[in-house]
Amino acid sequence: MAFSGELTDRSVAELLNDAAESRWSGKLRLSYREGEGVVLFDRGLIGYAASSALRETFGSILMAQKKITQVQLEQALESQRTLSRRSLGSILVESGTLTQEAMNEAVRLQVQRALADLMSWEGGRYEFQPMVVAGGDYVSLPLAEVLPAERVPEAGTSEPLAAEIRDAGRPPRQDQEAESRLLLFRQMALEVRSPAFTGEMVSRVLDMASSVVSRAVLFSCRAEGFFGIGQSGVEIEGANADEVARSLVIPADTMSILRDASETRATARQTLRKEGGDALLVAELGGRTPSQGLAAPIVVNNRVMVVLYGDNLPEDRPIGSILELELLMIQAGMSVENNLLQKRLQHYETLSEGQGDSGGEADSEAPVEGGSR
Repeated sequence: MAFSGELTDRSVAELLNDAAESRWSGKLRLSYREGEGVVLFDRGLIGYAASSALRETFGSILMAQKKITQVQLEQALESQRTLSRRSLGSILVESGTLTQEAMNEAVRLQVQRALADLMSWEGGRYEFQPMVVAGGDYVSLPLAEVLPAERVPEAGTSEPLAAEIRDAGRPPRQDQEAESRLLLFRQMALEVRSPAFTGEMVSRVLDMASSVVSRAVLFSCRAEGFFGIGQSGVEIEGANADEVARSLVIPADTMSILRDASETRATARQTLRKEGGDALLVAELGGRTPSQGLAAPIVVNNRVMVVLYGDNLPEDRPIGSILELELLMIQAGMSVENNLLQKRLQHYETLSEGQGDSGGEADSEAPVEGGSR
């Protein structure tokens, strides 16, 4: 059973303690002001944690620990482009570049830093969604192993939850679809890559979306509206789906599921409206209205940069768990921010080196602030 509440009533530390004691399995989503976080539990163990306030990637942690070099990281990322379902960590371990122990320690550190940030929040909301979590190539960690001893809540310090909430961490056995699809999440959970939002990132997001919905369209967000930049699974009789997707424009001044996701900076999962931007979206994608659609935003520097729309036409089956997709969208936003920061630093270094030269040519290649080139 899913449940939600205010972090002023139950702190992140208390929620973590309850999850460990009651062996929760599922996703805990946290939101506070303009930040958000996610903690994934497997029978009370912590499998993954992320905070939008942190910009470190799995690769950058390994490099900071001097476990790998920049060249080795780039080689592993290149291998991953042809092995899209494999995690960066597993590629590094199997190549002999990294030991399993070093990978586990880097993952542990990434989780520790995310939890430390989440536990510092003084307010906000929490939502828990139970689901099956199967084994995979990520690390399942007891709470005591990822938090300093002085930060682990003592048993009994938090007010007991009602029985129905404690049982919420035990998901129904029939949720086998979520179990199999979580395996796709493993390869993303250990590593946050840092490409610009170019064709590579568009393909990566659409590839993950294809495991959640039958068809998807990716939109860039501008002041005047939402502009299609790519699609997956769209079929329109007598038309080229890629061209249709790239020509799609949903005005910002009309209500739509895209606008809902952009304004709330959270995934919208709902019935489409019969008018406005939703009606235009339906008409452009073939004219049939799905029973449910979803829109998931990618937030970069506190601004929604991209929104992914998806539905399950033509079969129109219910949309299942979207855990791995939501996490990918958070990770993608952090990756783009990290990439933009690196470009700015390189740009400033180029300007600094060019001082005294013949005049300003160093800044002719300014960083791209998002979007496809």
